[in-house]
Amino acid sequence: MQRPERALHPGGTTSGIAESHVEEAALAWLGELGYEIASGLDIGPDGQAPERANYSDVLLVDRVRTAITKLNPTLSRERRTEVLSRLIHSGTPVLIGIGACIIISSRACR
Repeated sequence: MQRPERALHPGGTTSGIAESHVEEAALAWLGELGYEIASGLDIGPDGQAPERANYSDVLLVDRVRTAITKLNPTLSRERRTEVLSRLIHSGTPVLIGIGACIIISSRACR
């Protein structure tokens, strides 16, 4: 039995909601909450202010390192290094990416 074809909406989606719509809404919401928004192109490896070696890098390591120190000033240097290492080598990169975006984009983390 053949499945019925699904009609595509403008933008090539089947539901009428494109990933870009969700991204734009999330960025607007985070901006309203006071988070700093940076263009992926600007902070990419070939951007104006590169913060990652590859576009596939999930974490902006320097920002995460700064945030760990700022949010946990009483931790020893060794413990902060361990925390960063656990984030980098975690088995759940999707969840880490979501959490890190929220942590590292805050004005308080700059």
